[in-house]
Amino acid sequence: MKDNLKQLFTSRLIAYRLYKHPKIYTIEDAKNLAFTKDIFEIKNLFLRNQNKSEYYLFSLPADSKLSLAQIALITHNKKISFASEKDLNDKLGVTPGSVSILNAVNDLDKSVNYYIDKTLFDHKNVAYHPNQNDETIVFDGSKIEDLLKDYPVKIY
Repeated sequence: MKDNLKQLFTSRLIAYRLYKHPKIYTIEDAKNLAFTKDIFEIKNLFLRNQNKSEYYLFSLPADSKLSLAQIALITHNKKISFASEKDLNDKLGVTPGSVSILNAVNDLDKSVNYYIDKTLFDHKNVAYHPNQNDETIVFDGSKIEDLLKDYPVKIY
């Protein structure tokens, strides 16, 4: 885990557990990790509007059936699509498989809008990649808002 993320957790007084593991790219890959028995599974989607003027990172339960059409309504857009790998690297400094709300620390100009499903706050063990997909950080979901209080976060 990079120092800027350690500093963020430390400054917010948020306890966490860090796990190192082989690189994983999907929720299915993550299910095979030994420590996942007690965590709440989450998926993260990096999206953009039609003219690439706005970017969104959605964090929601892994079993959520939220469609792109529903996301377009939430973000007040006609059409939403997945952002490209180049956009992901340019905006958040990560590669596919590493998308998470923790990418906010790389979003220096705060150009990404973060949408977080409110049900994540109810879980004691939420897990995210800390900007690399060979590690997973687990912490109390009720701390998400405090962790990201300096970023454009919307709860839905």
